[in-house]
Amino acid sequence: MTSRKEQLLKMLGFDNLDHLETLPSEDALSLFALHALGVDNFDSHLTLRPTGKHIVEKCGHLPLALKAIGRLLRTQTDEEKWDEVLNSKIWDSKSVGDLSADWKVIFPALMLSYHELSANLKRLFAYCSLFPKDFLFDKKELVLLWLAEGFLYKSNAANSPLTRTPWL
Repeated sequence: MTSRKEQLLKMLGFDNLDHLETLPSEDALSLFALHALGVDNFDSHLTLRPTGKHIVEKCGHLPLALKAIGRLLRTQTDEEKWDEVLNSKIWDSKSVGDLSADWKVIFPALMLSYHELSANLKRLFAYCSLFPKDFLFDKKELVLLWLAEGFLYKSNAANSPLTRTPWL
């Protein structure tokens, strides 16, 4: 389990905590390449490497931000799309106000990936805003709530996913 709230983890019974720091440059670039290109380097996409390095810097070498932006670019090998992400105004967002330094980097990365979601997926995430901050919910219960709201449908096929959205 991951959390920035050490007290919460201790309350849940996690006594041995590992504090994650930012990744070294090459490790961060490798993690980003893995999520963006499916390989751990830019050898097969040398023209994307410089932009990738800049994106890694914007992500502050933070694994969560690198994974979010990497997944956003997963199907993109067009330099224009990578430049669009790198130069997005979201990185300069003033809406991150009093957040910690790490969250000032992670928040724009998550916002960029959110903006690229389909409308159906955005509805599922928006529904989660109904829960209070730090609310712990069961994943299966959430899926059942989505079903009850009509966001998902139960398939007739045996062993098939419950949803129109491929990631559930």
